[in-house]
Order: sequence, then structure tokens, then C-alpha cells
Amino acid sequence: MMRFLAGVLSLMLLSLPVVARPLNPTEVGELAELLRDRRVLTRFSRTVTLEPWGEVLLVVSEDFNRPFGKLWIYLVQDGAIVYTLPQSQADTTWSLFELKAVHLTDSATPRLIILGDYITGIGERGAIPFTYALLYSQTDDTFTVDESRSWEISQEGISSIADVEAALAE
Repeated sequence: MMRFLAGVLSLMLLSLPVVARPLNPTEVGELAELLRDRRVLTRFSRTVTLEPWGEVLLVVSEDFNRPFGKLWIYLVQDGAIVYTLPQSQADTTWSLFELKAVHLTDSATPRLIILGDYITGIGERGAIPFTYALLYSQTDDTFTVDESRSWEISQEGISSIADVEAALAE
């Protein structure tokens, strides 16, 4: 029960109700087969309803054979990847140290917020994790990363989804 509540809390503070449920064991097994070179982060993956796809699995994963990998996000339906969210500057430049939260809101333009600790691997401070918020917006059947707003908000010393939402409300 506590594991379920922890997963639900990672999708807390929704603007409007978003129907989401944790993945079931069958879905987890199917994803392991589909994404053989990725580690599915089941704690952050959910079944959600998104237009125009309907009910899909929002699958959050990372590189399987790397200690600090890249973040990969997919929409999966009927055992197939129907959409791969674009990688951000953070995922192409830095390495994911720890994923902290995945937050989906349902508003006029749905927004997906990914909060993670990243490392650069460069210089004296390269191994020191820093928190970065990735902001995705949806238009029709496409997600885009708002790189400039993600950078701006992340420079404000954010550490939680509540911090990100407060910065977005300003």
C-alpha cells in the first residue's frame, strides 16, 4: 500500500483530474520485452488517457547498461510504441543521476513535468547532482520540450513539483 501511495504522490497536485493508474504486472512484463535495452522505471510509469491516443502507457525508462543513463519517455498502446517524446538538452548533454518525480497535468495544453537530478561529468563539480525540471507541452499528437522555460525555472533552486508549479504560476 505504501508503494502505491508513493507512486500516486508523484502525480500529485494535478490542475484537473487526470485518470492515471500504476502499471499492472502484465504490462510491466510486456514492456520489459518491448524495451529490452531500457530499464522501465515502473514507479514513474502510468496508464493515462491522452488525446488523440486514448488510453496509453506513459513509460519512463533509462538506459539499461549505464550507471548514469539517459531518460527515455514513450507512449505505448497495444504492445507498440506509438510516440517517443523528444529528448531535451538535459538528456543529450548530461546524465540522469536520479529521477525524482513525473507529474502530468490536464489543462488547455497538457503539460508533463519531469524532475530529476543530473550530473555533467565535467570538471570539479561534474559529479555533484543538480536538480533540473523538464517541461513538456502537448499540441495535438506532438510533445515539445520548452528548453528555455525549463532552464529558467531550474535556475530558481527548485526541489519539488510544488516549486515548479509555483514558478510556472508567476
